Amino acid sequence: MKVVALVSGGKDSTYNMMQCVAAGHEIVALAHLRPPVDSGQDELDSPMFQTVGHWAVEAIARCMDLPLFSQQLRRKCVNGSLHYKPAEEDEVEDMLCLLQKVKDTVDVQGVSVGAILSTYQRVRVENVCSRLHLTSLAYLWQRKQEELLPEMINRGVEAVIIKVAAWGLTPAKHLGKTLGEVQADLVRLSHKCQLNVCGEGGEYETFTLDCPLFKHKRLVLHSTSVIEDDDTDPLAPVAYLKFDVTTQEKEETEMNTSSWSADDGCGDSVLTEDYGSVANAQALPAVPCLSLLNPATHNLSSGVANGASEKADMPPCLRWIVVEPPTSEVVEACTQAERIRAQAELAMQCLQDQLSALSAQLTDVCQVQLYVSDMSNFKLINDVYCKTFNHGPPARACVGLNMASCLRMAVVALTSSSSAAAADDDDDNAGLTCTEQHHHCWSRRYLHVQSVSHWAPANIGPYSQAVQASPITWVAGQIGLVPGKMVLVQGGWQVEGELALRHASRVLEVHSASLEVCALVTVFVTQPQALHHVQTMWNRSTDKRPVLVAVLVPCLPRQAAIEWQVVDWRQ
Repeated sequence: MKVVALVSGGKDSTYNMMQCVAAGHEIVALAHLRPPVDSGQDELDSPMFQTVGHWAVEAIARCMDLPLFSQQLRRKCVNGSLHYKPAEEDEVEDMLCLLQKVKDTVDVQGVSVGAILSTYQRVRVENVCSRLHLTSLAYLWQRKQEELLPEMINRGVEAVIIKVAAWGLTPAKHLGKTLGEVQADLVRLSHKCQLNVCGEGGEYETFTLDCPLFKHKRLVLHSTSVIEDDDTDPLAPVAYLKFDVTTQEKEETEMNTSSWSADDGCGDSVLTEDYGSVANAQALPAVPCLSLLNPATHNLSSGVANGASEKADMPPCLRWIVVEPPTSEVVEACTQAERIRAQAELAMQCLQDQLSALSAQLTDVCQVQLYVSDMSNFKLINDVYCKTFNHGPPARACVGLNMASCLRMAVVALTSSSSAAAADDDDDNAGLTCTEQHHHCWSRRYLHVQSVSHWAPANIGPYSQAVQASPITWVAGQIGLVPGKMVLVQGGWQVEGELALRHASRVLEVHSASLEVCALVTVFVTQPQALHHVQTMWNRSTDKRPVLVAVLVPCLPRQAAIEWQVVDWRQ
């Protein structure tokens, strides 16, 4: 797709552009937010935007032969919560105006953003992108910083430190130095005092002088001076570099020194990782198996039709809600598409009615099992589902299921009843967002990443990658999508299954959990031969042995062959 890159001038926005190009996208424009001209300030107190070095960003656009769109930051941060609700006076609306201007001028479909760990920044970019119908591309998201920094350096990103604001970093020693020159100090300080190697905690800021995307010119730093904060802490001085840059023609040798190329996978290790042959491994048949291939009217509720069920071994605040919408209420005198849509709307209304009977609401739902009789109808059903769950959606697994011909879909939801009152946000680095209520026993947190990255698949539907109601974490069903490209990995069900397990593991890591402590694992497969090897596949990922249930189903989303769903329950 054609992409506009949000750039601050720093290493992260630069390297994410390289990731976009490696993924086959085309950078067609740069976009930059800067202090107001009449403010007389180089640096603004903004948790969202880096403005140090703003005066030299235009030179980067010249080196890339791309148009630069700029917007003055006239607004302030007024909504500091992780979940961003649009407010006319908030600085995020300046970003909206900037990207709207770009979209009105240039044909773009995606936005490049260099977020690594900041949920605060990522959520705001995703909010703006969703409002403008653009795709957020955050290929650095959740990358390990100790691996990412040397990778940037080795692949030709030459950036200099232009601001320091942390213990161990000093203006005299580090300002104006390249990443390669300070790499050893950054690693040492990360071990000594937990400094973020890539500066994700605001420890330092950078400006890019050269990278492989600079076609024929590079930048040279000169006329530098140090500006120190008047109230700086002598143990952790805050200072930035005021500088000028000039362009310089690249030598032929400079153009060929980088190990990066546009064909490089750049971090999506699925392209090169050897998963081995699970099919040739010894089968471990002692896995509970269930076949849902034979056409039947499956009684999903096990005797509790369209209602809430409290299982004896479940905590008192958890309830199962089973919804099989009555087809008799769907009008027959309409097209098939209209009937499917009407049944989906009826199912969502039945779900809300059952929640109301429990004094609960949609934001209390932690997990949804969505059963669809025909995956070709998924888009129609999903459109209705999306309108129902539009904020803090539950984790979800979607599975094809042979049901009665008149029954198009069924929903099984797990909810945690609430007493409702206020909750604020969680720690930004955790990557999680709290819902705006606390349960009488647990609070509900959700991980809802919409940006395309190399971490795990972006949510391709209205669901969260995981929902945590302590001590339980529900992970959405994971299939073998290559996350950076959002296409099914090639190689058959073995490779799909290994990759899907990696996704589940990475999602759990954000919740400070792991496959090691999973209590329940369900694996849906579409090929009978896979049933005998899922235990082997799991054993390759961890030594722990949770309850593992394999289910043979007719079909899965994206024509996947295998889907893993895990539940972490810490006693």
